[in-house]
Amino acid sequence: FEQEWYKSTTAFPTEPKGDVVTVSAELHVKWAEVPESTQYQRFADTSVYVIDIAPPLMVSRNVEQLKLLCRWDLTCAGFTTDGLLHHSASANDHVAKAGVDLYVLLKR
Repeated sequence: FEQEWYKSTTAFPTEPKGDVVTVSAELHVKWAEVPESTQYQRFADTSVYVIDIAPPLMVSRNVEQLKLLCRWDLTCAGFTTDGLLHHSASANDHVAKAGVDLYVLLKR
């Protein structure tokens, strides 16, 4: 796929089509909001000792953005406020870490 895309000579529009504000608003509603059905449990001053999905400092430290990223990644079990997504966030994996909060995904 990548080679086909790279070698393709297909021309794409350089000007927006349609109402870009409306389209942007629709995309924002669809993808930027974490549904109320998505639930997390917060553990203060806690991290997990497991392999991370995303390498350190590769994602945001914003809790709302991390909730969104975790919801999108079907292998995500939770995240920490130091910007890491985790495959596992079970109680057996919890470790104390001052200044970091763990959010465990309870319901997607």
